[in-house]
Amino acid sequence: QRMERRVRQALETSQRVIDLTARGTLQRDAERVLLPWRQRLDGIEDSLRRLTLDNVQRRAAAVLAWQHLLELRTPERMMARRAASLQLLGERLSARAAAAIERLRSSMEKHAGLLRTLGPGATLERGFTVTLDAAGRVVREASQLQEGEAYQTRFFKGRVHGVVTRIEAK
Repeated sequence: QRMERRVRQALETSQRVIDLTARGTLQRDAERVLLPWRQRLDGIEDSLRRLTLDNVQRRAAAVLAWQHLLELRTPERMMARRAASLQLLGERLSARAAAAIERLRSSMEKHAGLLRTLGPGATLERGFTVTLDAAGRVVREASQLQEGEAYQTRFFKGRVHGVVTRIEAK
């Protein structure tokens, strides 16, 4: 805008000089006097056109750049990027959850195996028995029972009920 103002001022000044010169004493040589001024005026006009065109092209490029940035930030594109990110996070979460479940399943199987090996069922299967008093408590020593008291003995397969007739404690 400043440049346009200066060019206009220069054009107006040149026009005034041309007008004054045309009215003056050199009317018969007006073309010779006016030629350099016209050439100068043409040069200024060409410069103004070129600068204006450059300015318009620069601003058009800036507008295109801003338009591109705005297109990248449309709600649809932002939602699509976030949806893709959420999908990736969901897949990671699923994979980690599956791995954790597999670790827990493996640990549970290990502990179940230990329980089967060390549990009372395995002991009974190996030929041992478990004796319980009348209240259902495990009898660990013969002195825990009294003569005439009822008891039961568990085997791997089956139970035997009895009454204490004699106690031999060591």
